[in-house]
Amino acid sequence: MKTPGLILPLILASIATADVIDKWSFSEADGTALGSALSSRGKPMHVHGGPLVSIKNEQLVFASDGIAGHTFRICEFTDQAISSGTVEFAFEFSSADFSRTALSGGSGNIGFDFRDTKGTLKNPGDDAILGGIRLRFAKGQLLLQSAVQEQGLRYISIATLETDILEEVMRIRVQFDFNRSGKPGSMRVFFKLGEAMEIEALSDGQLPVDASLSGFRIAQQTINGGNNWQVGDFVAVDNFTIQTL
Repeated sequence: MKTPGLILPLILASIATADVIDKWSFSEADGTALGSALSSRGKPMHVHGGPLVSIKNEQLVFASDGIAGHTFRICEFTDQAISSGTVEFAFEFSSADFSRTALSGGSGNIGFDFRDTKGTLKNPGDDAILGGIRLRFAKGQLLLQSAVQEQGLRYISIATLETDILEEVMRIRVQFDFNRSGKPGSMRVFFKLGEAMEIEALSDGQLPVDASLSGFRIAQQTINGGNNWQVGDFVAVDNFTIQTL
């Protein structure tokens, strides 16, 4: 394994109090499927689950079986869409191991995009995607990447770890300020690795004018998209929280 080397912008983050909309702590028994991973309000992340995702050690673990190409699952908010104030998604990539994928020269993606689902879960092509965050492994590096609709939804790296194994918890906060929609800084991403100081990894993301938010999509690519995520490698996610600031 390579010695981790962190490359990211050194911009300090702000701290805010929050009111929780929903939270998944993944406290169910090992082997519990995604469709039975319930939030604090009793809501599953997706009713149909996914063959590559299950709970282990009170974390949601994404893996590869060498057959299924991806996990794409949409979760819509219990309440109506949000179009004012500030909403934050906070979660952890608590651990990851891509050592087998590294040996094979492969790659893999896991993350979340944030959407206005327009109430049409059976037609995700109708969604408006505001932005996204993902952890990508490629060429021996773990890459924290973000995408913003106003910048063409192209994923760009905002932090880089020179390793194939995540040994410290990576804490992520993605903020959407709907009162500033249409302006740079209306989407921001904060990043904290282990006990290091939190930094603002994306400061100038821009929401579209009149944006609204009603859900998110889980996006895992194992074979899909030219990836080659090897069996035995995994990414664990924990404490997935949606809150208003």
